[in-house]
Parts: sequence; C-alpha cells; structure tokens
Amino acid sequence: MQQLTKLKGKKVLITFHAFADVDAICSALTLKHYLGDGCIIGAPDKMNEEARHIIDYFNEKVHQYKEVKDYDYLIVVDANAKSLLKHIKDEQPYLIIDHHKPEGEYVQGKHNVIENDATSACEVILQLIDDNEVTSKMATCIMLGLITDTAFLRQATHNTFINLAKLVDKSELKYSEIIELLKNKMDLQERVVFMKSCGHVKEYVYQQNLIVTSFAGSMQGKIATMFVDNGADVAIIASKQKMEYKLSFRARPHTHLKLDEIAIAISQLYKGSGGGHEYAAALSIGTGNSLEKIFEESVNEIKKRMNKQNNE
Repeated sequence: MQQLTKLKGKKVLITFHAFADVDAICSALTLKHYLGDGCIIGAPDKMNEEARHIIDYFNEKVHQYKEVKDYDYLIVVDANAKSLLKHIKDEQPYLIIDHHKPEGEYVQGKHNVIENDATSACEVILQLIDDNEVTSKMATCIMLGLITDTAFLRQATHNTFINLAKLVDKSELKYSEIIELLKNKMDLQERVVFMKSCGHVKEYVYQQNLIVTSFAGSMQGKIATMFVDNGADVAIIASKQKMEYKLSFRARPHTHLKLDEIAIAISQLYKGSGGGHEYAAALSIGTGNSLEKIFEESVNEIKKRMNKQNNE
C-alpha cells in the first residue's frame, strides 16, 4: 500500500483503542518494525494482561499517548469508533487500519483500510505488506494477533489458516512456542475479580443455552471469556468506568449469534456505542441508565435471535 510505504523512516505515532488487547498491540508492533525507528507506539491507557505480557516478551517500549508530541503522522489500528478513540480528540489520523465495521459515530482518517471480513487487525496489516518484507519478528506478532482475535482459531476463516501457514515458516518461534507464550496465567487480581463477579451472576436458560450476566469491578472482557470457558454459552459482563457502563459480550460458536449486531442494537436504545465480532463484542452506555434494564434488554435480544434461528 503506497500510503503506508511512504511512511518508512518518518516520525509516526501509532495508537489504538483503550485497554488494548493482543491484536491491537501486535498490529502496532508489526507496523513499528515495518516502518522503522522513527515509529512510536502511544497507548491511551493501560493494556490488558496478555498485551503487557507480549510487550515484555519483545522488550518493547510503549509510551503514554498524551506524552508523545514529536510526530508527523498518526496511525490508528484496531478501532474506528469515536467512543474508543477519545484520546485522539479532534485530530484526523493519516491512516486507520481496522477490521470492525464502522457503526454510529466513527473516526474518519485521511486514508482508511477497513476490512470487515478479516478476523483481526493483524490480518488486515498482513494484506498491506509484501510477503518478502515480512520479517520473522513481524510474522510472530501477526500470528499472535490472528490467534487471539479468533479465540485460538475457533473463529478462524479459510484465509486465516492460509495466512498462518505462510507465517509459521517465517516466525522466529515454533507454533507450539507461540501458543505457550499466550498461556498467560491469571494473576491474583484477576482471580479476585472473577470470584467477586461470580457473586453477582444471574442465569437464564433458553433453548438449552446458558446465558449469564454479572457485574465486575474491571476486566469485563476477560471475565466474560472466563465464564464462557467454564460452561456459559453466552456471557454479558459489565463494569463501571467513570461515567460509563462497559459491557463485554462473549458467546460460543455453536450459538451462531452475531454479538456485534446485538451490541449495536442495544447501544441504539440507550444512545451508546457498540460493536465487535460475531462471538465477542463490546458496548458503552452512560451510567444514567439502569444496568439491570440494559442486561434485561440484552438477554431479550439474544433470546429473540435464538428463537429466530430456531424457526428458520
């Protein structure tokens, strides 16, 4: 891609959504290695535990976005919704690279590469770089993003496997070593938050599916994944961050739910913002609304879609 290639050696700042995950971090790392030493990664806030683990493994430096002043070009990866990019304020990015369908209020870059069919931002970036320019470190980063954003390949597509086959040969790590790198054990804080959230669980059984809702003090995405990994078919976990409720949706593939559509539908009822993927989505709604009502609307929407599937 010409717009990306021209940035080699230039002063570039790469950023992403709040509470960055592995796909966001690995997308930024891939671009940094591709573009050269003039590239800086700026995070809006803290990263999740898996992303921090990857940064430590590669011994990379991630700056706070607000502290970076000396750059000429801004690149945004793995996000386009305004609600997830509040830190860039009114600045127009030179380039946005993402795999989320723009919904509601979104940021428009000077150049935009949005591939809704891609499973991760890393996969989009791979399409923009010539194969002979993908280094071993870049291959490793892209594989990490691909694997995590497809829930360890449970949501992989035909193209995902084709791309992985190419990357395995180039990566500095064996596939088994990459999987081991991603086996980041729960720290004490995560275990405490998970145990506390268990005390707020509400269960709904519908068409042999177990749907759970709960409130967690933080890490709602990871907690939702834990519930699904431990028996729930669908999990909706909320936390309160400043003046917003942040909800994370997770579902098992057999449900055939499109959680991104559900998150968008609920967000429109409350003038919030939502989006994501088929089996992993997020929602932000102001705390002036009733969380119990939001849970109720979300569960009803899930039941309605399950019922529709059953009748088709």
